Amino acid sequence: GAADGAICTGASPGTPLRGPSEGAPVTVYIQIATEAQRPIAQRLQQALASAGYEMPGIQRVGVPRSPRSPELRFFRVEDGAAVDGLVDDLRIVCPSEFDDAAAPRLLASLRKGALPRTFEIWFPKPAAGARP
Repeated sequence: GAADGAICTGASPGTPLRGPSEGAPVTVYIQIATEAQRPIAQRLQQALASAGYEMPGIQRVGVPRSPRSPELRFFRVEDGAAVDGLVDDLRIVCPSEFDDAAAPRLLASLRKGALPRTFEIWFPKPAAGARP
């Protein structure tokens, strides 16, 4: 369950994702804390890719750099509408993790290196006492 840092429990299969709005492609990177999260990240990657998102890959960033709870990060204020669409889709695929409380984090200080409509999904570090 969610206690071991797993995400994407309680997804509603068969609910269609909205996918990116018209315009430039939306690119989503997935950052995982541990290899144990990779199978879940791959399922999330497949679901979003089939909805039309560009999904370049999954990067293991390690536990120390990972947040305590799942995060969706974006870097440009003007990407707010695109990030809202992604949040809606994440709530279908990962309802228990990206609920109304999990607001996207704007990291405007990193804007300079960020491409438009590029987002990052960060998996949380495993709970204390969980196997890595």
